[in-house]
This record gives sequence, structure tokens and C-alpha cells, in this order.
Amino acid sequence: MESVPLSEFRVLYDGGRDAAAWRTWLLTDNPGRWGSAPGAALTRQTAADEQESLVIDYWRGLGWLLQWSALDAGSNRTRWCRFSVADRARLDRFEERDDLTYPVGCFVGPESAWWAVEDFLVGKPGPSSRVSWIDDREIRWPF
Repeated sequence: MESVPLSEFRVLYDGGRDAAAWRTWLLTDNPGRWGSAPGAALTRQTAADEQESLVIDYWRGLGWLLQWSALDAGSNRTRWCRFSVADRARLDRFEERDDLTYPVGCFVGPESAWWAVEDFLVGKPGPSSRVSWIDDREIRWPF
């Protein structure tokens, strides 16, 4: 995928594997001016039969939601899925926007989002150890 200049960013950002571009996007650029709910996704092959992805979504007033998961390439089934955690006490409080529902306690600040992206880009296995995570099966979803 070709890199999209920050000035042309609308809904999905693709900084490719350029760590400096991701750092700027997450730490320096002002998400409040983007208008729509920005998000991005990174994927990588971690083993012959596994693909990891890191989904990064920004919700105005809450921050960055990170979802790190692994997919079995053969069956196309999720092996595991983790969400970032900023406040464990707020994991039972949910916010819904555009038919998406997430625990308020899962939204992190830009620095944590950057740490996760940086660790993903350098190929560290599994979710970044610099960010707190919760398995999606441990969340008491309201549905």
C-alpha cells in the first residue's frame, strides 16, 4: 500500500513501515482536526500459519483504542485478541459509536499507542510489553 501524506489523511492512515511517520501521526499531529474517526491497521506474518494485526482507532474525547490479535492463516480464525488497557476500573463502562462498542477503560493516550506501534514495527512478538492488555474473553461485553 502506498503511504498517504498526513495532510491527505481522512479515515485510514497508512504510514507503511516508516516509524518516524507513525510517531508523528500519533504524538504530534492533532487528531481533533481530522473530523472523522481516524484509524489504522498494521499486519505482519509471524509464522507460516499466523498473521498478527494491530488496529489503532482514535475516538474523540477518549483517546486511542488498540486491538492486537493473531489470526490462523489456514482456518482464518482468531487465535487470540487483546485490547489495550488504561484504566481497569472502567472496563465495565462502555461507549458506543457508529455501531462499535468498546470499554472506556481500553482507551489509552498517544504515548502508549506509539509504544505499541513501535514494538509492532520492529517485530517484537505478541502485544507490546510497554502497554497493559486484556484478553477479549475477559471483558464483560454488554451483548
